Amino acid sequence: MLLHYGILAFSIFFGLKIGQNKKKYLLISAIPVVVLWHLPWFFGLATRYIDVWVLDVFSMFMSGYVIGSCIKGSNLTLQLILFSLWMLGDSLLSYLWIVNPVYYAYPISIYPSSQFPLAGTVMFVFMDMLGVGIILWVFFKRIFSEIGYN
Repeated sequence: MLLHYGILAFSIFFGLKIGQNKKKYLLISAIPVVVLWHLPWFFGLATRYIDVWVLDVFSMFMSGYVIGSCIKGSNLTLQLILFSLWMLGDSLLSYLWIVNPVYYAYPISIYPSSQFPLAGTVMFVFMDMLGVGIILWVFFKRIFSEIGYN
């Protein structure tokens, strides 16, 4: 799961810095790809087969790039919606991993169900720290730009 965070973080950052995509409708194709790889059956396939895992990593990278390049010129409303969807989706996934990991565990994936509660807890804490960091960064950036400290 940390690999997904790393891939998406890098590719969204890459899309923000390099890409300039004014076609917001591409988000409609990028977001479902990210969601798809977090569903139990696809998650399990990616843990079992290297070629499916490569497809997972490549499609996650491309989706992150599209999301990052679409965020660059978008309004605050779209950015808040995407941020909220990320927090909601990861919270739900963390909850499933902590409370009922049977959907993601062996025989669906290579991981036993005993590993998921700790992974879900770590993912939830990491996501919350990252989310609060992003909120504070945006907050202070807006405060300092309003008083003239760019």
